[in-house]
Amino acid sequence: MDPAHQGGGVGPPVGREIVEHSRQLPGAEAIRMTSATFMERAHNLYRSLGFRRAPERDWFAPGEDVLLWLFALKLRG
Repeated sequence: MDPAHQGGGVGPPVGREIVEHSRQLPGAEAIRMTSATFMERAHNLYRSLGFRRAPERDWFAPGEDVLLWLFALKLRG
């Protein structure tokens, strides 16, 4: 996202709504988010919503030398 559009406070309420909606979906067990390693603000948002790093699921973008981190949130249990 363009840094000029960051910090307006939209991310947390949208993220909470996505999590709550996902909890209502039959059979949905988790949400997984992928983020580039340098996207620290996104990582902080994911953590604030309860997501945890899943380093065993990290991967490189195809054709790029960019490591992508995976964050996961269990919806049940």
